[in-house]
Amino acid sequence: MVSALSRSALVYDITAGNNERHFAINRHTGVITTRKALDFERTGSYSLVVRALSMAGVETSATVSVQVGDQNDCPPVFQQLRYVGVISEAAPVNSVVLAEDGNPLVIQASDRDRNLNALLVFNIIDETARSFFTVDSGTGSIRTISTLDYETFSAFSFRVHVRDSGRPQRTADNPAQVHIKVVNINDSPPKFSQDSYETVLLLPTYPGVEALRVTAFDPDLTPDPAVTPADLSVTSALVYTLADRNLEHFSMERSTGVLTVKNRNLSKDRYRFNVKVWDGRFSSTVLVTILVREAMDSGLLFSLPIYSSSVAENDGNISIVTVVNAVGHRLNEPLKYTLLNAGGRFTVRPTSGVVLTMGIPFDREEQDSYELVVEASRVYDRLRVARVTVKVQVEDVNDNAPEFVDLPYYAAVQVESDPGSVVYRVSASDRDSGLNGDVIYTLKEEHRNFQVDPLRGELILKRSLEADLSNAEYKLTIVAQDGGSPSLSSEVELPVTIMNKAMPVFDKPFYGITVREDVPVSTPVLYINATSPQGQSVIYTVMEGDPSLQFDMGFDTGAIRVSYPLDYETTPYYRLTVKATDTQTGARSEVDVDIAVLDVNDNPPLFQNVSYSTTLPENSMIGTPVLQVLALDSDSERNSLVRYQILSDVYNSTDFFHIDSSSGLILTARTLDYETMQQYTFIIRATDSGDPALSSEVNVMVLVTDTNDNPPSFSQSLYEVYLSELAPRGQFVTCVQASDADSCDANRLRYNILSGDERMVFTMDTETGLISLSNQRRQGMRASFRLNVSVSDGVFTNTAEV
Repeated sequence: MVSALSRSALVYDITAGNNERHFAINRHTGVITTRKALDFERTGSYSLVVRALSMAGVETSATVSVQVGDQNDCPPVFQQLRYVGVISEAAPVNSVVLAEDGNPLVIQASDRDRNLNALLVFNIIDETARSFFTVDSGTGSIRTISTLDYETFSAFSFRVHVRDSGRPQRTADNPAQVHIKVVNINDSPPKFSQDSYETVLLLPTYPGVEALRVTAFDPDLTPDPAVTPADLSVTSALVYTLADRNLEHFSMERSTGVLTVKNRNLSKDRYRFNVKVWDGRFSSTVLVTILVREAMDSGLLFSLPIYSSSVAENDGNISIVTVVNAVGHRLNEPLKYTLLNAGGRFTVRPTSGVVLTMGIPFDREEQDSYELVVEASRVYDRLRVARVTVKVQVEDVNDNAPEFVDLPYYAAVQVESDPGSVVYRVSASDRDSGLNGDVIYTLKEEHRNFQVDPLRGELILKRSLEADLSNAEYKLTIVAQDGGSPSLSSEVELPVTIMNKAMPVFDKPFYGITVREDVPVSTPVLYINATSPQGQSVIYTVMEGDPSLQFDMGFDTGAIRVSYPLDYETTPYYRLTVKATDTQTGARSEVDVDIAVLDVNDNPPLFQNVSYSTTLPENSMIGTPVLQVLALDSDSERNSLVRYQILSDVYNSTDFFHIDSSSGLILTARTLDYETMQQYTFIIRATDSGDPALSSEVNVMVLVTDTNDNPPSFSQSLYEVYLSELAPRGQFVTCVQASDADSCDANRLRYNILSGDERMVFTMDTETGLISLSNQRRQGMRASFRLNVSVSDGVFTNTAEV
């Protein structure tokens, strides 16, 4: 009720602040009443201007502030109903779960109410997830409260409910679904399926016979040991080896764990040794015992002493090789057939004796026949067996073209040579067999002076040469074609030089030599020898192939020397044309000299960059790629094979980072902490595989960027303040302060009054933490107030009392 003093009667009315006509005033008494239901979420306060008008026409105005008290009439609402997060199993307790974009995973919900009515409390419904995770009530961020193990739980799916703190409490209509993937790191050694292995190997035995198969599973790859490794492609990452040396009787297939006989002459009746399995970081061993026994007479006999069959080369289909059949067992007595040396290419049906291929194409040129050993045994007597050999021949397919050998080819023929003379012989071989491997030689283009023997590959002079053809050269192309259907062929070029009697004759049709690139200057590398038919002296000169004058030739000795240092990386190959000239007649002839420079490890690997730098968030999971360095070595083959390593330093960089020695990819090996170390600088060395090895080094700088992984904290847990009851509206009360170890959160801290101010006597600046008296209300001040205040960085929340 508002009232004004006047000597005459007054009339009251609301002149402003009542646009939506929520309020009415009694024109004579000044009593203000509500006309409509109020909605705090729409309008939290009203400022009404009330006018009093006297009968004499004099007026005055007053402002009435109406604060709407919040009722808990709005339930919380999730901003989305499905959340996906990821966290490493190596993450320490109290780590924040990350969303797929790398930022902290925050379950977001809103409530249109205020204060306690809008103070949200998140709850994980599922019992198992509640043992590992908690949801921050202030922000909705999910943190770990227990260590994780990928091998136990590789993922979590659970529901989160949210309620407010009002009375009565209200809950969101539907829970949010959260799926968290646990990232595996290699922290578990592989485990064998048995504590030890023992088997009986019956004599006689044969090379390639499978004695035993060990199996292991890696918890990092196969969380469920009930899943057999044979059903999982990922187990191919495991490597099996014999842990004991000097085992000349057995060998182990590295990828399958199959132990096979290498030497059939087994002299002992028991062999014991260890087998190791390795996952790239950890290894385990198991004891294997092989008991050697003589096979006992079983009374079983195969219907044939030897079975023979064939398979087609390159055929990738599963096909029947043969059917073996043993006799001598009782009626209806089951027999078991076993292929002792399957080798991954064959299998046998255990009950029917059908021998099949496994669908892996055969290559006759690699292996043209197989001798399989099939064993028949009674189901209940392992020592009484019968064995038979199955010989499998691989049928040839014409899949290889003829290949010329002893290249390159050069030929010379005297101009006076008689028709029918053999000028040169080429030779080609074909890896196929039969007609597929028979080679026929022809000239690609018919020549008036030459022909080739189709079977022997001899180039024959067909007709006499004209005298003026001296020193001419023909480049003939010879074709080698096999007899397959369809046939395959290859070609080779044969240069033929025509010489006369007066021309000097070289002692070889061509010269070839290899020279190390570090050969000392002035060292003779080759001697060329040519003789004059008339017995005159010969002068040698280099005509072509040495534009930079890398070589020097003794004009009278024929010695070719290195005049400047060779460099394989610049020029790995020279073809010189050397001319020999008769000093009396001036007749000359030429010959090609091939000089191949051998690489020497004289170049260190060189990094592509002078230095490398990158930035990495501190919440990067173990195994996160950092950057990739690259060093190139201009040497060849082994001399250019580069290996990388991180050098140890006082900062223990090798504990935090790992580099793939072959690819140069740097990965994180431990979790990083910006608050402990903001920058890592370490040295990477690249070393080639030459002898002696050469190396170079480069600096790598990794800048760690701050992420929100620390909660804010108040400077005090309890603030005590005294206030005069005469304090005016807007009076400063106190200022609470909080800090955050994360530098990135310096401007993100937000303050709020959680409880203790139900009548909204106080207001708080959310950015500064400054508490002051409300401008809206002063009535009803109690003798003391106990406020709960919070500070949040968007992920973590902390509280204090004022």
